[in-house]
Amino acid sequence: HDDFAIGKAITDVPKIVFSKTSQYADLPTGVKIENGNLVEFVNRLKKQGKNMLVYGGHGFVASLIQNQLIDEYDLLLNPVLLGTGSPISQGLQEITRLNLIGSKVFSCGTILLQYQSLANATN
Repeated sequence: HDDFAIGKAITDVPKIVFSKTSQYADLPTGVKIENGNLVEFVNRLKKQGKNMLVYGGHGFVASLIQNQLIDEYDLLLNPVLLGTGSPISQGLQEITRLNLIGSKVFSCGTILLQYQSLANATN
């Protein structure tokens, strides 16, 4: 089923956990801990030419945005309103302009919005 394709993609890829501490035991197979310089590490991964999928708290994501390390944003809009939470833009010092490049509505009501960062646009 098409709605499950994104879930399969998420579970099938190798994972890197960025952490300020490395006190993790019994990590699942395919999970690596990285606690070095975030910008240098992500730039090394980007030079390999592979796509990355990022999950993280607003501080982590804001750091990636602020260092212009995100080329494309795939944002999932879920049909739930929360009374609390932290936006990914919290702590950003500059505006990041985005261009909508795609969207998909899933049968559960979730919408995938795909944006390209204009700061990193090549055309």
